[in-house]
Amino acid sequence: MCSRRPQRGAFTLIELLVVIAIIAILLGLLLPAVQKVREAAARTKCANNLHQIGVALHNFHDVFQSLPPGLGAPGDRAGMQPWTQSNAYIGPTSPPNQRAQSWMVHILPYIEQDSIKSQLSLQPRDLPAQQAYGINDSEAASATSVSIYQCPSDPRGTIFAANGASYRKSGLTWYAGNGGTDSANSQWPLSDGVLFWRSKVTIQGIADGSSNTIAAGERPPGATSFDTNFNGWWQGLDTIGFRYGTPSWEFDTIQYMKNTVASPSTTSTITGRPCTFPALYGPGQVREACDFNHFWSNHTNGANFVFADASVRFIPYTAEPVMPALATRSTGEVIDTSKY
Repeated sequence: MCSRRPQRGAFTLIELLVVIAIIAILLGLLLPAVQKVREAAARTKCANNLHQIGVALHNFHDVFQSLPPGLGAPGDRAGMQPWTQSNAYIGPTSPPNQRAQSWMVHILPYIEQDSIKSQLSLQPRDLPAQQAYGINDSEAASATSVSIYQCPSDPRGTIFAANGASYRKSGLTWYAGNGGTDSANSQWPLSDGVLFWRSKVTIQGIADGSSNTIAAGERPPGATSFDTNFNGWWQGLDTIGFRYGTPSWEFDTIQYMKNTVASPSTTSTITGRPCTFPALYGPGQVREACDFNHFWSNHTNGANFVFADASVRFIPYTAEPVMPALATRSTGEVIDTSKY
């Protein structure tokens, strides 16, 4: 005579709730770990981007015997005076009619993006100049998202400046060159950093040491960068011989460490109140326009910086007091490295 095995019934409601609770707890433990791994990978990718930028700056230096101008033309011999003596910031290039572009455009050939550089149109559109100098009239190149200029930690993902009128759509940058201490300095635009208005800084000319001087660092696109400010790696203006423009467009690809004036944001997109100055190295938010006035990142507790020797370091926000010293190239400060 066969005996029948007792059959197991379905899950009771209590058992089902217990299983769901256990799964929820496991997910709660797992998700933060996954997020930490993803952020660690993104931070590493970001640091690698800056290292490639640093190497590209050195390769440019090998060819032209100086680092690229923060904004300007490599072959421009025109002199500059402090704003207290002259306001002729956009005087013609010498020799004339050279193309004035950002340092990020100048190093494109050294990050294997020479084809983009060769296809760049003028910003804003200038048909007479384009026809005269055989310059392409298309937004395809300026709208390219250059992966080395983008940090994957930004929650907005890949974003662009839509622009309008005579300005074309443009790819943005998550990194900015180190212009120096303060754009309101009495000697500006003759700045104390590495990449600034018509700069021609040499590695040998960095008296504080290339390993002690920042070349570029993280600064995500501002809250209005893809709306009204025309910010991009191509810069806010790309012109023949400085035909037109204002000094404010240097902030598209250049940042200062201790700004005491708008650079360029003036009003908070969160509170509607005036931005706080000086704008110092510290945490920021992607929805806050005022944070475009200083270096910061979407990483936790600090940001990546590439130094003039092409080394990359993650510097915590607690090191803010020493950051102005790291932004100058030849002022002889003694820096307390224990803070970073």
